[in-house]
Amino acid sequence: MPSRMVQFTTTAGKAYEDTSFVTGDSPRTIEVRDDLANKVGNAGWFINDGPGDIQMAIQNNEQSGYSDNFTTKSGEMFALNGLNIRRVRLTWVSNSSYRFFIG
Repeated sequence: MPSRMVQFTTTAGKAYEDTSFVTGDSPRTIEVRDDLANKVGNAGWFINDGPGDIQMAIQNNEQSGYSDNFTTKSGEMFALNGLNIRRVRLTWVSNSSYRFFIG
């Protein structure tokens, strides 16, 4: 897959990483808007680095609930662009690890 450059609409970005995402860490709610000084995340990526699955749900700035859960599998990378992300909820399915960057 060719690499793509991502242009951020904010001046700051935030990185999250967990090298050992296990059942006791779940669910993890990532407060993107709070971490970006009251700005929503407009561009970024999520990578499942570990051997197991992680479920992800997104809450954008216009909704009160979350999207449906979707499962990320080992080695998968998701581009998260143009979604106005307020929060992300990660749910353990099996032991894994991840990297997540949003700006």
